[in-house]
Amino acid sequence: MFPSNSCSNLVMALSIGVLTIIMIAGLLLTGMKIDLHSLRWLGLLICFQAGLAFYCHARKLPRLRAVAETNLFFTTATVVLLPTTYIALRFGMPLADDWLVEADAAIGFDWVHFVQFIDSRPWLAATLFYAYMSFHLQLLALPAYFALFSRHARGQAIVFAYLLIVLTSCIISIWFPTQGAYVAHGAKDASLQSIDTIWAFSYLHEFEQLRSTPGFVMDFRRVEGVLTFPSVHAAVALLCVWAASGSRYLFVPAVVVNAAMAFAAVSHASHFVIDIFAGFTVAAVCICVAKLVFPGCRPALSRMDEAEFMSGIRRRRGFGKAATSAAFTE
Repeated sequence: MFPSNSCSNLVMALSIGVLTIIMIAGLLLTGMKIDLHSLRWLGLLICFQAGLAFYCHARKLPRLRAVAETNLFFTTATVVLLPTTYIALRFGMPLADDWLVEADAAIGFDWVHFVQFIDSRPWLAATLFYAYMSFHLQLLALPAYFALFSRHARGQAIVFAYLLIVLTSCIISIWFPTQGAYVAHGAKDASLQSIDTIWAFSYLHEFEQLRSTPGFVMDFRRVEGVLTFPSVHAAVALLCVWAASGSRYLFVPAVVVNAAMAFAAVSHASHFVIDIFAGFTVAAVCICVAKLVFPGCRPALSRMDEAEFMSGIRRRRGFGKAATSAAFTE
């Protein structure tokens, strides 16, 4: 039977509680407000996920309950983390773009030539675009996948590491606010043929408003990713590779997709390359902390784990009622 998940759930609940206190303190300190009306759909989603977790508990579906709980913690953490990313820029520290340009130059990276190389190859620009878009899908799917295979602690560890990554990035970004590499290098959207720069420029309005508007009101309907140093996308790319290393089926695809996502953060999302290395460093530290906090997260699934589960789903011509029930309750 599925092992007890109360300990890991308690750790996650306490972590989100602490993060909520930090967010509220940040709101009070910076004078930022949140449009609560814009939270209604996310609030309904959280209520639905909580209800689903309770239903699975009542119906004795421990695997599906673990998936529902993991997704519930991820959604709740995201709702608290997004305002925290905005709060980081409210402190109005001097822009760090010049320093980051110099850091790229010091390691011999030519940002302009790199972007031109990607832009001159439409197939490559499109591939990186879709890899970059996989961010939220991977963060939802990977923890749920391991929860489904009785690796509830590993699923929670992934969400916990993500929480730490974003919080750590927020703290660092207080001291290193940047407008991004596209602005720093004077690149214009019109000068590009293949790269979709929707993420390279769309956040700039929110970025400027955060730094200049007293009593700024955050609207979840127009929220943007405003952190650039370190790169949260690069950190999550490394996190997802570590997470997928627990599956023999997912690891190689995850390496390919997340390598592309890290490259896309530079070409498509206005990151300096030093942002990527900083993101990797933050992720490595946060993964180590998550492994210490969740020592019960077994490192890997075996092919037999995955194969046996899928055979249970396929039994009785693929989707027999008894087989499906057994697959989710064993």
